[in-house]
Amino acid sequence: MDLIQRTSVTNGKLRSAIALLALALAALVLPAAANAQVTVSAYPVTLDAAPLGSTSLVEPALAAAPDGSDSEWFVVSGRTQNLLSISPTGQQSTIASSLASDAGTPVTYASVDADGYDWILDNDQGPGNVLYAVGAADSPSPGLNPVARFGDYGQDMTLGPDGSLYISDNDGIIRCRITSAPSASCSTNAVPAPFYTGAGAFAIDGGGNAVWFTDGSGELGAYDASGFSGPYPSSGASVGSTDPGTIVTAANGYVYMASGAASGSGDNTQILAFSPGDPDQVQSVASGLGNVVAMTSGPDGNVWFIDDGGNGSIDELNTTTNQVTGYALPGGLWLPQSGWRIASGPSVPDSDGTGELFFTATTAPNGQGNAEIGEVVGIPFPVTPGALAFKNAVNVSKRRVAVLTLTCSGQSNAGCSGKIVLSVKAKVRLKLQVRAARSGGRARYRTETQTKQLSLANIAYTVRGGQSVHSTVKLTSAAYRLLEQVVGHRFSATVTSATTLGTVSGTQLTMTGPAPPKPKLKPKPKKKKKAKRKKK
Repeated sequence: MDLIQRTSVTNGKLRSAIALLALALAALVLPAAANAQVTVSAYPVTLDAAPLGSTSLVEPALAAAPDGSDSEWFVVSGRTQNLLSISPTGQQSTIASSLASDAGTPVTYASVDADGYDWILDNDQGPGNVLYAVGAADSPSPGLNPVARFGDYGQDMTLGPDGSLYISDNDGIIRCRITSAPSASCSTNAVPAPFYTGAGAFAIDGGGNAVWFTDGSGELGAYDASGFSGPYPSSGASVGSTDPGTIVTAANGYVYMASGAASGSGDNTQILAFSPGDPDQVQSVASGLGNVVAMTSGPDGNVWFIDDGGNGSIDELNTTTNQVTGYALPGGLWLPQSGWRIASGPSVPDSDGTGELFFTATTAPNGQGNAEIGEVVGIPFPVTPGALAFKNAVNVSKRRVAVLTLTCSGQSNAGCSGKIVLSVKAKVRLKLQVRAARSGGRARYRTETQTKQLSLANIAYTVRGGQSVHSTVKLTSAAYRLLEQVVGHRFSATVTSATTLGTVSGTQLTMTGPAPPKPKLKPKPKKKKKAKRKKK
């Protein structure tokens, strides 16, 4: 989960001294020497030729492409507000345009990939928020799809353990159930006492069997099917003030948040961690930092964050050793004044087993330059096998096209790759002529059952853990005729898999086609009336 920018509501960081129980206050951890394998670079946003005012801005909506392609999707504001795509080598293209434009600092808060779409929360369409679902060119609903309007002023969004979208909003926690992509049904749950009521929720992230959020005063809570729980911790020695703009669940299952020092210096100089199984037990795992403004779980399973202190840097917190490694920004690259966002890379690792991260940046100091996308490459990517599953029933259109949804289960460092082959063996009843029509008679036919076997498609796939991709299959004319001939216009295709990473569950896929049009009957010719003979 990536973290939110500061807003007019959160300026000043809304820190309040929260009683957090410290198990062990770690010793000062200074950034270690950078690993030469990991490098930081950036690419100017080239598709925004006419900026708004004097600069273009990258909004804090940055996420891996939902179609499984090797690219990252992000929103940029210039004369218009568009959703763009960027590859790890800097190649850019436009995915969708005509998002409602926003003036001033970045306000599009978050994007989440789910069910084959990029879900974008735009909180500045007053009153309320607009939820968009954006599909790739080959998806069932390509481009920009406005889905819902709700709430007051959204802060952040995450994907919950139940597959629903959860939005932290001034009105509370908003749950949007994805009903039939790209559509959603949204409901609001007000944050109750003893939380700070009236200000709603701020940062939010999914972890374990719940979503974790911070309220208006920075107190930490959980929300699940049984309702709200917390605040956590409820008592104990203070270790500083938490920042409601930073929260992330790492691959180890622990939840991490940035925090100011106990002295209240004003910057996020340390990182706290707790286990969802015992959220009252909180410890400081890193301190002596500059100013942590955004965090994410990286491709290696560790916590990566933006440190806005000094000249700025991209840092890594090793979740096993709690060691922090810092990577300085290259010359000519700066962090924005707001709208900070860092997100894990788009796909499975490259050939040398490394992954990447992307972050928002700018071409000039003090956030006054045009938009850039920063990139961290060379991050070791310990791939684990995932399990590929597919929806076992699809419809075939009149154009002979079927869209398969392939989902790889597992954490972000899991992967599924290989090939599946679709074939069909179906029985059809055929009407065969046994005697031609004779003078004054009719042709004779008999019905015979035949078994036909056809190859339907070969599908190569590469899917990252926790993501879904859509694969389009076009049946041959022979396969489509077979589908029209079988009873109910439905047959069961056999799925044969050859995996290079992970497993595949399921061996049968039901394909249903539209009923063929009934042949039009020719109207019977009208009989000519015989002319009556006149009597002489």
